[in-house]
Amino acid sequence: MVTAEAKGLHSRRRYRRALVRVALVLLGLLGTTEAYVGHARAGGHGSAATARGRLLGTVSLDPGQQARALPDSFLGFSQEYNLVPSWIGTYRSGPNPVLEKLFSTLRAAGSGTPLLRIGGGSTDGAMWDPTGKRPPRGIYFGIDYPWALGLSAFLRSTHAPVILGVNFALRKVSIAADWAKAALRLLPARSIREFEVGNEPDIYSTRPFNIEAKHPGFTRRRSYSPADYIRELIPFLRALHRSVPKAHLAGPALCCETRWVDAMPGILSRAHRYLSLVTMHRYPLNACGVKPGRPGYPTPASLLAPGTLLFNALQFNGLANLARRYRLGLRLDEVNSAACGGAIGASNTFASALWAANWLFAMDAARVAGVDFHGSSPLYTPFSFRYGTDGWSGHVDPEFYGLLLFAAATAHHSRYLPGTRVQPSRRGMNIWSWGYYDRRDHVMRIAVLNLGTRLRGRLRFAAGARTGSTATIERLTAPSLRATRNIRWGGRYYAAITDGRQIGAPEVERVRRHGHNFVVSVGPASALLLTVQYRPA
Repeated sequence: MVTAEAKGLHSRRRYRRALVRVALVLLGLLGTTEAYVGHARAGGHGSAATARGRLLGTVSLDPGQQARALPDSFLGFSQEYNLVPSWIGTYRSGPNPVLEKLFSTLRAAGSGTPLLRIGGGSTDGAMWDPTGKRPPRGIYFGIDYPWALGLSAFLRSTHAPVILGVNFALRKVSIAADWAKAALRLLPARSIREFEVGNEPDIYSTRPFNIEAKHPGFTRRRSYSPADYIRELIPFLRALHRSVPKAHLAGPALCCETRWVDAMPGILSRAHRYLSLVTMHRYPLNACGVKPGRPGYPTPASLLAPGTLLFNALQFNGLANLARRYRLGLRLDEVNSAACGGAIGASNTFASALWAANWLFAMDAARVAGVDFHGSSPLYTPFSFRYGTDGWSGHVDPEFYGLLLFAAATAHHSRYLPGTRVQPSRRGMNIWSWGYYDRRDHVMRIAVLNLGTRLRGRLRFAAGARTGSTATIERLTAPSLRATRNIRWGGRYYAAITDGRQIGAPEVERVRRHGHNFVVSVGPASALLLTVQYRPA
């Protein structure tokens, strides 16, 4: 008889072999250059009107190869339970109209309303507590009727789908079931996509059990392993299904530990029958315990380094393929630039906009089902808000501009074009290109991100005979990689806002085709979106 351990070993070996195959494929799909050039410096970045300077490379336009359409609500946001009212509003204040407008702006691109994931570290510190009774040890946030009704009002006004975390750390199915039952009763019908069971069990052994206690202890013992987790998880999921049969469950919400990621084949082989979505979390860089300016502290260069993106894209493509064996999707429902609250000078600057856009394109190419940007820290939040006597006001942070570029490039559930990639003129450039075909409007959109800080010049887009004679260009620009203001997407920007609207007139350049080529100027540390009509055969 084959033991469960032997099955798990065989599954892990298959998973590693699959990763090797995936690497060979993705290194072609994620065509880019090899090294990040230089450090950020001040100066004008990216809006030359004419195509001058050296030829940086050629982008092939190939609509013949088309991947799947962008999944509905691929783009989303994530927030902690205790911080949700500061984003969406409360039962008393009503929904936050500024955030409603930002959601509407992204929804207008036509690929669905952004998803809102609620959880994070607070998942395992929260419980449904409508009466305000004394909570058990480890609970520091009680979810009550006003909180739930405030969320309900926001979901009704925006039609946003939601993923809700439920407590796993306390090992009490009743705590998770009580909140799931209340949410299904109080929130709009069909707004709840999944309930995510627990949060980052791979670091339970190092996470404080009660962050408000003088001597908090830890959620699990030091030796807590994937095998221990599986022994706890399966009975928990089974009991939760029995208690709340209408609830769709997600997990395992891992974040950090390599041995736990390596154990994913074993986890899913046991848990998949209870799940409708596989979730993972990721912060590609780590600011934990490192001071700014010290070795190892995240910088724009490390954030935008090709290896940072390629490693994660390869890993998540392998996990997405693993999930699909069980007819499940993989969603990265907590993501941002650097763990432990972000890195000043990188997470809160224009570098984060370029990183966020590139990350989204790469994760779609890797066949991830969605990405939700966490916003619990002022350093890496996409936006922040304040409620005062004059009502709601807000501030859009640099990262949000990268999301606008991605939404425009992938409008109307466009299909990723694997064959569209840049061929650089020489080694050492850090230029990425991502192509999409919009079947509704019959256009190709090609996003190009020049992540180097010194090179400017021309890109040649090699178009076929079926492309239109004129293309349009919109640009994402800023004074430098470290800029925190004066960021523009298509000539428009956000100031301190009270209505969520962009300021300024749209800036769209028109480029005529010469022969079978469009030639476009590219500035350092900038991005552009070329849109051209395409007549299918």
